[in-house]
Amino acid sequence: FFFLFFRVYTFDISIGVLSAIYLGLDLTECFLRGGAVGSSLLHLMGMAAGAVLGVVLLKRGFVDCENWDLFAVVKGTHGKKDSDPLTKEETERRDQSQSIDAERMFRACLESNQSLKALGVRKKMIDLGNPLDLNRKELLALIVGLHKQQEWVESAPVMLELFERFPDGSEPVRLKLAQICLVELERPSRTLELLEKIDTQNLTEKQKTMFRKLQAVAQRQINDGALEVDDEAW
Repeated sequence: FFFLFFRVYTFDISIGVLSAIYLGLDLTECFLRGGAVGSSLLHLMGMAAGAVLGVVLLKRGFVDCENWDLFAVVKGTHGKKDSDPLTKEETERRDQSQSIDAERMFRACLESNQSLKALGVRKKMIDLGNPLDLNRKELLALIVGLHKQQEWVESAPVMLELFERFPDGSEPVRLKLAQICLVELERPSRTLELLEKIDTQNLTEKQKTMFRKLQAVAQRQINDGALEVDDEAW
């Protein structure tokens, strides 16, 4: 402040107080403008939308404030861990709610051509110990979307899961994975392993031609001494 002299002070305030100050400033400006469209009104609209989204993400368990969220502060339980573990029924309800929300988000990402984001949702649910139960059609849609984005490495485990869970009619998928292993991942030995399990009678003539070409190139690379990491990772 400045009054006959200049002096700087520093002090601590909580996030809630700081938020209230800015909220008050925007409300005051909006009132003085008579509710006309301006930066203050846009700030208030953004705050309202953000508050709703924040509460939904918090209550659904997609974000973890480690018990320092506004609700915990108001209750006076902030910074404390829950002493009583969730009951089996409460845990099941929480997991079911998370699964429903994650499935909706997963499908929305697929429909909007955000396959990599959809894959991220799926990985997160796996990390939470509550994996999504995807059917063959959903796995295929995820693979196709990842290929459109040229996310070959990310698609490989999904393709492997597809023909392991749904082996019927999976030869084209196995053939495509063999191609990815050879061209993108430089894994000739893994390529031959995949090709050995393909029933060529279920392939079209074009696919048979690709089969023979992949087999020949992979074998040639192995004979030339191509180095390959021998593990199960993709």
